[in-house]
Amino acid sequence: MPKDIVAAILLNKDYQEQSVFLPENLLREARRQKNIADCSVPAVCVLDPDGDLVDYL
Repeated sequence: MPKDIVAAILLNKDYQEQSVFLPENLLREARRQKNIADCSVPAVCVLDPDGDLVDYL
């Protein structure tokens, strides 16, 4: 795609706005869906919601 053409999905975005996808919410929902007890989380972790990275690795 030429540099002067922008994909429609990237238009009208406010990149300064806080994300609605917060790590603590994603982890809470994953634990709920998998029936996993609350536990500590490392300072750095990779969230892989659809499992692509895990499958690749």
